Amino acid sequence: MEVYYDLSRLVERLAGSVPSGIDRIDLHYALWTRACASRWIGVLQRPWGVEFLDEAYSASLLDGLRRRWIGDEVGEGVEGSLRQPPGWRREARAAILEKVARAPYCSRVSGRSLLATPPIFLPKLTKKLLLMGQMRARQHDQVSSAGAYWNIGHNFRFERAAEVIAETWSSRSFLFLHDVIPLLYPETQREVSRLHFLRFCQWTTKLDAQLIVSSQSTVAEIERLEGAGFALFGRQINSVIQMPLPVESRFFDTKHAPHRPISEVPFFLIIGTWEKRKNLNILLDVWEQLASERGKKIVLKWVGKRDGMSRKAIARLERLKRDGWIEELGGVSDQTIKELFADARALLFPSLAEGWGLPLAEALAAGLPVIASDLPICREVSQGLAEYQNPSDCSQWIVSVKEFAGLDSSLRLAQLERVQSYQLQLWEAYFDQLADRLKP
Repeated sequence: MEVYYDLSRLVERLAGSVPSGIDRIDLHYALWTRACASRWIGVLQRPWGVEFLDEAYSASLLDGLRRRWIGDEVGEGVEGSLRQPPGWRREARAAILEKVARAPYCSRVSGRSLLATPPIFLPKLTKKLLLMGQMRARQHDQVSSAGAYWNIGHNFRFERAAEVIAETWSSRSFLFLHDVIPLLYPETQREVSRLHFLRFCQWTTKLDAQLIVSSQSTVAEIERLEGAGFALFGRQINSVIQMPLPVESRFFDTKHAPHRPISEVPFFLIIGTWEKRKNLNILLDVWEQLASERGKKIVLKWVGKRDGMSRKAIARLERLKRDGWIEELGGVSDQTIKELFADARALLFPSLAEGWGLPLAEALAAGLPVIASDLPICREVSQGLAEYQNPSDCSQWIVSVKEFAGLDSSLRLAQLERVQSYQLQLWEAYFDQLADRLKP
């Protein structure tokens, strides 16, 4: 098997000490394909087309990220010999310009005040700027007709790169479709993101890639899009490979570790970036209500970033933090998350839409109860073992939080018993099954 693996996302995340769920999946696939391939070449999307990385750079990139993201060397800086390619930072800004140019100008500034509106260029000017200084498309003399292109990171940087990839690897490519949320749930996305994702899907269709997805819910949502008039993926819909995602072995091992005492002050855990589809604002409503009742303190610990948080939400968060009801932990290592899993009353997962939901799976693998949104994807990932609530009903979440906060909670104790039967696989078994599915 000859592999041309798109490393664009991993290069962009080079300095990240804490990976997102997609980062983690992308890295695992890169390591697996490299181990299995007879010839493995890293590919980067550049404004003029694609670039092939030398073996030493690719190896340094993957090994460095593996140590930092999987080996738990959090806080380690980028290796001295490993840097982003020349011009990458400038190209990253150009890629953002190209992305926003896909949306009408009025939609880009919608909801922004005049002073808060950045100098976003009009589409024609953006296109001219992107063409300035571009090199001609690279010759692909080292591309073998037996080789296949892999894009696992949902990465779509430049139109020219997408065209070159489609021309070079048509019908010889593999792409992981993590979700179709921007099209199916546009109310949770900005217009720019929705149109950018639509263009990504159109490119995927042209590429005629073998689609890999994590959930049956995503397969159903692709079919819903087709019924709604989105003629995407064509014949690819009939050959989608659907396989549940694994979790890191360290979380599974926690389930079998000696029981640790639960913290004296009960706390609940949330993991994720503060974006609209994560629906974390409802937890501000819950904790404001708990604080107003002046009862026994129940703490909410949040692991994640503030990206997409409104000023009003920030003010509410800061007020609850100041009064000791919420702790904002930022990005933390897997080891710290393991410790939080061991002491928390439950993980809260109030999402409005998900492609999979790795924190939910990781918590259950570690034996931690979960209170999740009553969505098909949450039931699929949790195998029906969690407690489910309406993601829009604050009162339901308040009742569940109060119930699970008690050490003698019958609902919590019952779920602790149920989660012992949670069935999952680790990455090694996952890739063994995937290899079987990919055999001709």
